[in-house]
Amino acid sequence: MITMSLLSFGLLTACGEKEEDTAVVTDTADTEETDTEDTSDTEETDTEDTEDTSDTEETDDPSLIDGDGDGFTPNEGDCDDANADINPGAFDNPENDLDEDCNGTAATVTDFDGGLINSSFEDVGDAWQNLGDTFQIYSSSDTIWGDDGDSGETVAAPDGDKFVKIWPDAGANLYGDESPVYQEWFAAEDNISDQTFYISALGMVHESSLLKGATEAVVLVKCFEIDSEGTYTSTGEGKSVALTADSTTNEWVHQSAVGTCGPGTSVVQAVLSLQTPDEDVDGNGTVDAGESQQTGNVYFDHVMFGLYSN
Repeated sequence: MITMSLLSFGLLTACGEKEEDTAVVTDTADTEETDTEDTSDTEETDTEDTEDTSDTEETDDPSLIDGDGDGFTPNEGDCDDANADINPGAFDNPENDLDEDCNGTAATVTDFDGGLINSSFEDVGDAWQNLGDTFQIYSSSDTIWGDDGDSGETVAAPDGDKFVKIWPDAGANLYGDESPVYQEWFAAEDNISDQTFYISALGMVHESSLLKGATEAVVLVKCFEIDSEGTYTSTGEGKSVALTADSTTNEWVHQSAVGTCGPGTSVVQAVLSLQTPDEDVDGNGTVDAGESQQTGNVYFDHVMFGLYSN
């Protein structure tokens, strides 16, 4: 840079006018380089702007946005993107007229082989069976008996006047740690195999006798094959979300389950169950055979059962 400056000074002294042209050429070269760089920067900026515009267009497409946060967009089959309970992965509740799984049809339940009898426990001639004699029909005017005897409290049935109370089997059921109240239907010309059934009921835990430990109160669809010796082998089951020791008390809660019976099914059952598995009740660090909860009641009413179609 120093050499060029001295040379320019000498040329200006000898023939200043011509040297001015040389200086102009030098300035022009600098200007062109600057303009080229500016143009390049401008072009890069325009490219970035174009990419941003493309991203904005994708995000703004309503069919690609999961508006209710249920994991499905309208483009993926969500038929109500303002309701997180309605999407292609949802269970379609047959007790309403909504198409909750977006398959174009609302689910239904139809009676199977004469249907459920005495679904609200109003009739004296009861069709419900029990293993272990661990249930009783209550009226809304009856006072509830709990862990400490008569609580003096009454419970209003959600359907009609009556409901059923179930308590732990305490070993009375020879088939397991369970107090089941159930109705069953036997197959005629293999009409149960590969069929899907639905059960629901209103269940309640009362403060007079809380569920304890690992005890669960559930509703179930149970399917069995019965061999020539009368042995029952499970061919399918559907189990509801359980009422437990942590459940809200003194409130009727809707419980439901769907179960499909496999090939060779001989009988299907609609079951209301209080399950008391073996556990360390006495707190000595070991679980003995038959060691399970001896107290803790559950109440059921308004049972629905039948063939599930969707």
